[in-house]
Amino acid sequence: LGIDIWEVIDAAATKPFGFQPFYPGPGVGGHCIPLDPQFLAWRAREANFATRFIDLAEQVNTRQPKYTAD
Repeated sequence: LGIDIWEVIDAAATKPFGFQPFYPGPGVGGHCIPLDPQFLAWRAREANFATRFIDLAEQVNTRQPKYTAD
C-alpha cells in the first residue's frame, strides 16, 4: 500500500486527547487481542466447553516473536 507507519503514528499523535501509540513489532500487539480470547476460553472451560481453536491461536501468537527473532 505504500503507507509509512511512522507517518501514520505521527499524524495520530496530533489528536488532542486519547492518543495511545502502538508500534509495529513481532507478535501480537495491543491490550485486548491477546487477553480477550483467553478470557473467553477461561469462561468456556468453566462451562465444560472445549476451546481448541483459541488455545491453538494463543500458542501461535506466543511463539511468533521467537521465530521472528531467530
